[in-house]
Amino acid sequence: MTRAHAALPCACEDGSHRQRRAVHRATPGNRPGEVPRAAPAGQRVPAADRPAARRRDPRADGADLGALLGTDPRRVAVGRLAGAVPHRQPRRRAARRLRGPAGRPVRRPDGAQAARPAVDPRAARGGHRPARRGDRPRLRDHRRDRRDAVHRLAAAHRRARGLAGPDRLTGAPTVGIRDYYRQFEAVPAEEVNRGLREEAQERRRSALSRVEPLDLSVTTWPEYPPSRVVDAITYAARRGLHRYQERQGGELRGELAHALGLEPGRVVVGDGSAQLMTAAAHALLAPGDELVTPWPGYPLHPIVARAAQGVAVPVPGFSVDALLRAVNERTRIVALANPNDPTGELLRRGELARLLTALPERVVVVLDEALRDYVTAEERDAALHLTAEHPRLLVFRTFSKAWGLAGLRCGYAVGGPDAAALLEQLEPSLGLGDLAVAGVLEAVRHHAGLPAQRAAVITAQRARLLEAVAGLPLTVTPSQANVLWIGARGHSGGDLAEHLQRAGIAVRSGGPLGDPARIRLTVPHRPQDVERVARALETAVA
Repeated sequence: MTRAHAALPCACEDGSHRQRRAVHRATPGNRPGEVPRAAPAGQRVPAADRPAARRRDPRADGADLGALLGTDPRRVAVGRLAGAVPHRQPRRRAARRLRGPAGRPVRRPDGAQAARPAVDPRAARGGHRPARRGDRPRLRDHRRDRRDAVHRLAAAHRRARGLAGPDRLTGAPTVGIRDYYRQFEAVPAEEVNRGLREEAQERRRSALSRVEPLDLSVTTWPEYPPSRVVDAITYAARRGLHRYQERQGGELRGELAHALGLEPGRVVVGDGSAQLMTAAAHALLAPGDELVTPWPGYPLHPIVARAAQGVAVPVPGFSVDALLRAVNERTRIVALANPNDPTGELLRRGELARLLTALPERVVVVLDEALRDYVTAEERDAALHLTAEHPRLLVFRTFSKAWGLAGLRCGYAVGGPDAAALLEQLEPSLGLGDLAVAGVLEAVRHHAGLPAQRAAVITAQRARLLEAVAGLPLTVTPSQANVLWIGARGHSGGDLAEHLQRAGIAVRSGGPLGDPARIRLTVPHRPQDVERVARALETAVA
């Protein structure tokens, strides 16, 4: 920048003019830190302000860049392309990995530049603007831009082509991709196949060692309930957790009575069949009264008798004659699960009618039909219809087994036309929870066929499992439920359960259920689980 010295005249008191000190002004043109502008037309820049001429590389104008940047039909110079490849390759011989003879093009930040943002737009009219070295930070195409990207591009080419050589960081020798595959040329095909087979066997052994445990010790359905049931429970939770629930459960009672074809007064709902049977024992048993139940049988029946200060009388076997022989003047209740849990045995309607007819008037039959949905030998409600003829029959059912709603703890009881007074004593004191009522209502209204579908699956898988173990030294009781009562010759129930536990299968030992020589195994609902159980039983008795 040149300086002009100008003297400013000043009028003094005496009217004369004197010169003050000179003021240095910058010539119009470029300001510090700006890109130099083109000289106005007809005006020449002083020679002292012109940049020194520099020799150019013949390749610097981009004549050979087509091999790297692609064919450019307009033959544009390198300096005019945004983001041209920088010439500084940090690695030795890295340019050989790039295409064509233009592996080391030079993009000159002080070369010809096209008009773009941050560049004087007037430079394009008078020709290409010479970029001065001091103004490079204002240029978009600074030569340090994208240097790392091209560096990584060259390294990626080297790795993709599998070139052998020492590792850049560790210095260890590396094997190229050609050398890696060349080592298999002299290996016989039999040896390669043998190695592949060994690897496959090892993967199979590892997969088998990580098999998920299979719980067959409970009789509830193992899968999640339908999504609509979950939605109904969620809606009820968000709507009414701040208030008390409905005490009588009238809506659910009416829905169940309609589905069963009964009057609502003959149905009572409660917190599961266990709560209803416990309430029945307290209502019927006086201290010292007896409750007769088959054994092996459902362990809850002796528990409710003791809770009501009664006496539990287990009867070996599962027959009407055995039960009648155990009845005496102190007997007040005959409780039996039908189908029986854990054996799966069934007393059909005719046998139940004979039992009800032969019992004294004071004896009430408590029929637990928790597993009734799995019965195929007769109609599902065959025993339930006996309540119309025998007022001393109470039928208890639950939504925990085939319905798969065990977490809601909801069940119901059905009595005869004259059993309304007794049924009122079985109701929970504070009624049902809103969540249970909402979930069961949704299931009964929109998924009434779900238990039958699941029962069909269990029936098919039960037949497959019995066929698979038919040739093994096992004793299996004929079952009309989703459980099998299994014994093995020479093995106790505890030993057999332990063998299955080592195979990842959990079952119920028969000791607490009435027979230490047996196990109770819930029928799995998936075919692969049936095959797994059959193999485990075969291994256990081998």
